[in-house]
Amino acid sequence: MSHIWEWIKMHDLPNWFSIIISLVLWPIVLILWKNRTVPSIRNLQIIIREAGGWVAGQECKYLCLDFQNNTGQIVYIANAVIQATALIKGHEQADQDVPTKNYTLKFATKPNEAFEKLQVTVDTGQRVSAGLPVAHNHDESLSTLIKEIKFYNRRWWSWTKYFVLRFDAMVGKDLYRVKFRL
Repeated sequence: MSHIWEWIKMHDLPNWFSIIISLVLWPIVLILWKNRTVPSIRNLQIIIREAGGWVAGQECKYLCLDFQNNTGQIVYIANAVIQATALIKGHEQADQDVPTKNYTLKFATKPNEAFEKLQVTVDTGQRVSAGLPVAHNHDESLSTLIKEIKFYNRRWWSWTKYFVLRFDAMVGKDLYRVKFRL
């Protein structure tokens, strides 16, 4: 045992451990902490409904997500994207990021307003809408699909069935990266 202790002292092993921790492990921990996501924000409700609108001069149905702010603070929402599964197909003219297959969500702050804002500020008690134009083959089945989504029993271990909604939200002075699976 004393032979091992002498070898450790001779090769200065404790300092090498501290160097490895500070140069390798600590940056990994910081990157993981920076990229963490939360599944929801307390008292920020997301209500799913059907809406109508226009895309590139064509009338189409929208999968509309209403953000209702009941947090008691001002909420700033930005970088909203939705990754749809095969059950929800976006319109061919919808803004889509080709490498990630994510659709960019745009906001409307008033009823019957066009979805054109990429970021929005939501006051307490206010509701804003974000919309995804869906493909024409979903026109008749969209209301049925929304009813299924509303009654879908979401569990933390379940697979994503309909879509993944991602957005950054600033609530007061706290920044949240939300990843909502449904």
